[in-house]
Amino acid sequence: SISGTVFDEHGDPVAGIPVRVLQVVSLGTTTYPARAFSGETDDRGMYRAGGLAPGPYIVQVPSVQVTVRGGTLRPPA
Repeated sequence: SISGTVFDEHGDPVAGIPVRVLQVVSLGTTTYPARAFSGETDDRGMYRAGGLAPGPYIVQVPSVQVTVRGGTLRPPA
């Protein structure tokens, strides 16, 4: 199994974040990622992907967009 916690930029755990675990599969001389688990972090920011076969894996967590309160974003001059 693979488990972990997702934290924000302030070091606080984040709930409801999508997490994807990809198994690294080799076929001849080609290596490719295959989905092994998809889920979300719980209310403590934790995830757990159980029942995985031994081998290398990649854990993906998407980047999050920024919300600006009461203002607008403008490109730098």
